Amino acid sequence: GLGGTDLAWHFDEPLADPSTIPTYLVSRMAKQHVTVALSGDGGDEVFAGYRRYGFVRLEERLRKMGARGVARAAERALPAGARGRSTLLNIADHPAQAFFRSVSSLDPAAALELLAEDARAAVGAHDPSEAFRELWERPKDADDLYRAQYVDMRTWLPEDVLAKTDRASMAVSLEVRVPLLDHRLVERFAALPISHKMQGMKGKRALRRALKGRLPDAVLRAKKRGFDTPVSAWLKGPLRAEL
Repeated sequence: GLGGTDLAWHFDEPLADPSTIPTYLVSRMAKQHVTVALSGDGGDEVFAGYRRYGFVRLEERLRKMGARGVARAAERALPAGARGRSTLLNIADHPAQAFFRSVSSLDPAAALELLAEDARAAVGAHDPSEAFRELWERPKDADDLYRAQYVDMRTWLPEDVLAKTDRASMAVSLEVRVPLLDHRLVERFAALPISHKMQGMKGKRALRRALKGRLPDAVLRAKKRGFDTPVSAWLKGPLRAEL
């Protein structure tokens, strides 16, 4: 609980994103001043802001150059955990599987090992990456960057980002609206060519250009910063004994 508030109760289901905590705390602080707030959720998915999209683009280029066979051979030669092995694994693999790996904290086999025997048996042969693959294949004649955005907008965005923001804010009776997910914005910007979305590995190109002169250059040029919690430091420090 946080100051007497039990987040697990408010969320109604397991949600393992640690940023639920700062989202709740910011909402609680905002509620002292306002009853409605605007959030930038959806900006990364619509305007291609995530760092992983740069790697999706890079991997697609390398596959087109015929690097898949070389990657397969090199990946077999490298020991598990070797630097760069996961990148080679991604190039050698189907792009949907590669993207699934890039957004997963653990691969399915490692996750199964954490489960009790009966839970493992109940899960059985379920492969969570199959849903990713089905979504990845849905857009017709699309580049891999758009496919990655499409998958995110149907998995990560509604099931994690929006669920987190909605429940953490409603826990303090704060109404949060998401203007960057206005359907007209999504339809206009999500489908733009890659050159409008990314410059090298840097995303949100169209959004930066649209806001030039409206926001300081220092803001527009700033590095991406996640909204996360120092979980590792907590578990190794103040929560160590409890854990």
